[in-house]
Amino acid sequence: MQPAAEDPEVVVEVGPGGRWVAEYYPHDSADELPDGGLRITLRTPDPTSLRRLALRLGRDGRIVSPSDLADSARRAAREALAAYDGPQGVVDAVHGVDERPQ
Repeated sequence: MQPAAEDPEVVVEVGPGGRWVAEYYPHDSADELPDGGLRITLRTPDPTSLRRLALRLGRDGRIVSPSDLADSARRAAREALAAYDGPQGVVDAVHGVDERPQ
């Protein structure tokens, strides 16, 4: 699906291991970052689908804006990680509780 000019703009930063995103997704710009990664600006008719991309990238990427989408991606990542801690971990993640030792 090709993005349209009126589609919401999303900014994603990827590390060196996530540079493939610029090759795979149509984008408006891809600016080099000092660590060898990219700051990619793209448009998409379904910004929430980028949560899956953020989960797939793991430490190699993050959604920068819009902030509500970035927050949603962080929540999804916490919930996915908490699933490995069992049912209480999922409940804690949904409510923003992190009781893991630092």
